[in-house]
Amino acid sequence: MSRRVYRIPGIRNKNPLSFLLAPDSFKDSLAASEVCAAMKRGVLQAMPGARLLSLPLSDGGEGFVDAMLFAKGGEKVFVKVTGPLGEPVRAFYGLTGAEHEIAVLEMAAASGLQYVPLRLRNPLKTTTFGTGELILHALDRSVRTLIIGIGGSATHDVACGAAQALGARFSDADGRVVDQKMSGAILQKIYHVDLSYMTSRLNDVNIQVACDVNNPLLGPLGAAKTYARQKGADERQIEILESGTRHIIDLIESAAGQRVREIPGSGAAGGMGAGFMAFMGATLQPGIRILLKNSDIERQIRGIDYILTGEGCTDSQTLHGKTVQGIVETAEKYEIPVIIMSGQIKNAKLFVNRVHSMVSLSRQAGSTGRSLERPAFWIEKTAEKITRDIMAG
Repeated sequence: MSRRVYRIPGIRNKNPLSFLLAPDSFKDSLAASEVCAAMKRGVLQAMPGARLLSLPLSDGGEGFVDAMLFAKGGEKVFVKVTGPLGEPVRAFYGLTGAEHEIAVLEMAAASGLQYVPLRLRNPLKTTTFGTGELILHALDRSVRTLIIGIGGSATHDVACGAAQALGARFSDADGRVVDQKMSGAILQKIYHVDLSYMTSRLNDVNIQVACDVNNPLLGPLGAAKTYARQKGADERQIEILESGTRHIIDLIESAAGQRVREIPGSGAAGGMGAGFMAFMGATLQPGIRILLKNSDIERQIRGIDYILTGEGCTDSQTLHGKTVQGIVETAEKYEIPVIIMSGQIKNAKLFVNRVHSMVSLSRQAGSTGRSLERPAFWIEKTAEKITRDIMAG
């Protein structure tokens, strides 16, 4: 895509430039709405008359509910559920649509890594039971569609905990129904899965899972070997999880009557992608695709001159359904220049000839540590510099 050339607003062009601010959150740093606010301050410092449209985004992890409610309107509902370590936590979901017939959930709101202190992180011991309770609460509101973001999990139980909260029964070798909440450590102890007791209300809803990865369930690119380490697992525990996952998926697929283990995204969130497909007939889609479809962005961006987007780190994972990729693909349809400003840029060639420019906040600040100390400040200053460069041609 070739670069577009603009006149300097206020001098030879009576109309000021327009910008769409459409970032993801900067993980462990700023929410997407905070990134938008910092971008806005920076652009207006350089160009006070600029026309700005903010659209905080998410690919299915932290901020997904807020992003959907920002785009579509609605209300946030708070509810107490079981956290990943079995303790009660205050979770939430969103209700949207003309009659609040759509519920938007983040599994991380109930079963996320933020609830597990660093010293206690171990996906053998965490459960998605609370995510199932969150779904039950939404079903009580008679919703017809569930949209569930599954990023940011602390768990690896192939959604068995969530299914258990929804009525599924898991039995041991002696035929006893397991009453403790399902977790990664229990997977190998299960010998029978019974889905006949799951709430029938699931049959009346359309379930879409916002998934930002395309990993299969098992193997070197699967859930355990790719993601369990960042949830606190060591090498021995990863092998236990891999073995338990291989064991339980045979039982789940047999009970559900379908094979899901190789479907791209089945390995997301400790196998929750596979579990949701098998237990509830869910479909997996990139979270950014769901969000862009519901935000009506393609109508909104017509006439936009530039798009500013970004994320905590732009690397090879960005090309697998992440927010920045979704924005670039949308912008290409309308030949709108995109500027990526992320905390770190691990590969400057990812979008070669596809974007106007890529800017690293770490490089602007002089180091990653310095940029993380004041992320909003560096986003603001970088957006200001980018805007001044645009004005200078």
